[in-house]
Formats: sequence, structure tokens, C-alpha cells
Amino acid sequence: GNIYLRHHNYQKALEYYMKILELEREENDKHAEAGTLDNIGIVYAEQKQFNKGLEYQQMALKIREEIGDKAGLAATLINIGDNYGHQKNYVKALEYFNTGLIYARETGYKEWTQNCYGSMAEAYEGLGDIKKALEYYKLFSTIKDTILNEESNKNISKMKIQYETEKKEQQIKLLKTEKE
Repeated sequence: GNIYLRHHNYQKALEYYMKILELEREENDKHAEAGTLDNIGIVYAEQKQFNKGLEYQQMALKIREEIGDKAGLAATLINIGDNYGHQKNYVKALEYFNTGLIYARETGYKEWTQNCYGSMAEAYEGLGDIKKALEYYKLFSTIKDTILNEESNKNISKMKIQYETEKKEQQIKLLKTEKE
């Protein structure tokens, strides 16, 4: 479903999400069910069927609240905010963004915090509050840089470990060759 969603093949995305939703309900996997409901809501919102999208996202929100899934709450709240933002209902969007941001920060999900800052910047711009829009765009940009730096540092560390491992393997081979 996710792949079809990314490629804007909404019919196929819905088809797969509905199939998996049925299985998740049979297995009573509330966490996965909430994620799928949220994704279905996104598919409908992408097709400008905002109310239908909100129906699914509200179902996801209810489940996430019931099971105490704070990271999921961040995602769903921000997605609902985006849905309202697409409808140019920026005040309502900001209500959801503000709550979603609390959960995103609390759970340490920097990507969701970044997404939320970007969406908030767009909402404030839509409201004509350029000062607030700039403030949130700067926060978006800062966290984006932080995420990129963390990813770069992880990649550098992996390369160092790989280099050191290969170097030691060569030394071992050399010692074995010298012994023979």
C-alpha cells in the first residue's frame, strides 16, 4: 500500500490497505490497525476526499489514544493537521499540529517534529502570519540539518568500522601468510 501511495496509485493503495486492515483486525493488532487507518485517511486526503480521510484518521486517533501509542499519536495528529491544512482550515490544522508536536518531541521522533514544523510554517503562511511562518520554517530547517548531520555521522562511523575491520582482516591474512 505504501509503495502505491508514494506513486500516487490511490486505487491500488486502498485495495492493499483494506486487505491488510482486515487481517490486522482478525489478529487484533491495534497498533498496526491504527497505522493502516491513518494511511487510508492519507489516501483519501490526497484524492481531495478530506472528510472521508478524516473519518479514517479519527478512527486511528481513537485507537492510538486507547493503546497509549504516543509516537503514533504524533503521526496521526500531524496527518490530521495536514488534512485540515489542505482544506485551508489553518486554525484547525494548527490545533492538531500543536498537539502532535508535543508527542513528537516527547517521543524523540525528529522526523515527525521536522514535518510538523514545516506544516506549521505553511499554516501560518496561509493565515498571513509571515513572522510565525518564518519562525517555524527556521525550526524546520534547523532540525532538518540536525537529522542530516546525525545521518552523516552514522555513515562516517559505519565507514570507519568497515575500514578498521578490513584492515584487521588484512593483518590477519598477512600474519597467516608469514607463518606459512
